[in-house]
Amino acid sequence: MMQIHSHANCNDDTQQTVLGVADGTITDEKTINEVFNHLTECKYCRQLYEDYFLVVEEDVVDDIDTDDIFSFEFTFNKNNNSFVPVTSNKYILQPQVQVLAQPNVPVVDIEYPFKDSMIRLKIIYNNQAIDIGIYYPENGLKIYLLTGSKFDVATIDNHNAYFSAIEPGTIVLLFEFKKIVKIHIQI
Repeated sequence: MMQIHSHANCNDDTQQTVLGVADGTITDEKTINEVFNHLTECKYCRQLYEDYFLVVEEDVVDDIDTDDIFSFEFTFNKNNNSFVPVTSNKYILQPQVQVLAQPNVPVVDIEYPFKDSMIRLKIIYNNQAIDIGIYYPENGLKIYLLTGSKFDVATIDNHNAYFSAIEPGTIVLLFEFKKIVKIHIQI
């Protein structure tokens, strides 16, 4: 696991770059990757990045569609080995297929609109870690994963993308910076 440091190592330029990535004004892929890697190491900049989205959620600016921000919260029920939504949500589906070769593995499916189609997330809890499978009918969609200790990028290929070995807690997925999915899993 990476060492989290304080804001003492970050200057105003770094903070402006973090906010530029958050609001979409910075589109250079190399800079975006550098910022996301930095966010896994710097608690102060991570908080700045998260605070930006909290402000966006609360102040609902005219040109931002609140339908593009999704939040889900789950707790893990050890008695029946399942995820339990903290609040009900129309986008949470009952799993239709058990995870192959792994019966009794807790799974939750989330499906929500994106462009003219639907994105489907399959969240799997196994061996104290979270795996997320993503299905989208068009290839090429870029997804950024950000947690307190991990940054990763996946691109939809053959209609699927996959993130593995994610620590439970708050997980943020950014779909081409157009949809924000925040998932909190409490184990």
